[in-house]
Amino acid sequence: RECSNIASEISHNANDMMTAGRIDQFPGDITKQGELLHRGSVFCKVPCMDRRSLFSKSKPTARLEPAHIFLFQQAVIVCYYRVRITEIGNRDEYRYWHKFLINKMQVRDIARGGNEMEFELHDTIDNVKKESTTSNQNLTITTNTMEEKRDWVTQINKEIRGLESLKGDLCNPRKTSVI
Repeated sequence: RECSNIASEISHNANDMMTAGRIDQFPGDITKQGELLHRGSVFCKVPCMDRRSLFSKSKPTARLEPAHIFLFQQAVIVCYYRVRITEIGNRDEYRYWHKFLINKMQVRDIARGGNEMEFELHDTIDNVKKESTTSNQNLTITTNTMEEKRDWVTQINKEIRGLESLKGDLCNPRKTSVI
């Protein structure tokens, strides 16, 4: 039974990495982002103009864009997501949107002016110009359930804290006695 579980996990991880390898327009090598820890479909808020009338002033609003998030050890990759219908069935398509480096990002578990199923991903200033196809340095993510939101926030924060802890240990090594 244990061997079956291990084989199933290996197969699942291989399939997830093959999916990540299909991200269109990703700058670089996806396999250099570390282990793929979690992935899933979400929605991202995208600013747009509300044009109800040709003569009224447009108000900035936001629409929800289908997206897919890939959480790696070193980065969070956000992709535009859509399902394309082909002759042989449905095919998921992922197009690169933004890359948040784990060591240069923050997570806000309550989005500004948002609802309880939203959270925000923020770049720190260093990462803004290098890693993005957009000028946004933060994205508001909307999930389908509170549990899904908690899971994403917890897992991303765990990676951020782990990296900060490693940085602290490397910068301030503790003396250990060898007996």
